[in-house]
Amino acid sequence: EEAEAKEEDGPITPGLILKIRNIGDGVSREDLREAVESHGKVDYCDFTRGVNEGALRFASADDAKAALKALTESKKEFGGVVPELCILEGDEETAYWDIVKEFKQAAKE
Repeated sequence: EEAEAKEEDGPITPGLILKIRNIGDGVSREDLREAVESHGKVDYCDFTRGVNEGALRFASADDAKAALKALTESKKEFGGVVPELCILEGDEETAYWDIVKEFKQAAKE
């Protein structure tokens, strides 16, 4: 929650979001977290079981980069599939944060 408060108070820190696309069946939030927790602190796992993509929000850009490198080098599979991985940048990153802000605002109402 502390990280979420920082986001609302000022500009976002770029490079925190690791996008994961093409996730296989049967994968949980816990599976995603466990795969990267040794590479950095995950502040939030934005994933719903049964959906083939999600995002991990890291505490720092360095943590996100370390997780991306580790998963890419190991060709880590999720649900029997090696997913597409990238750190969100530019318009895609801005759109992600806009959705997060809208969701938080709706939750407060």
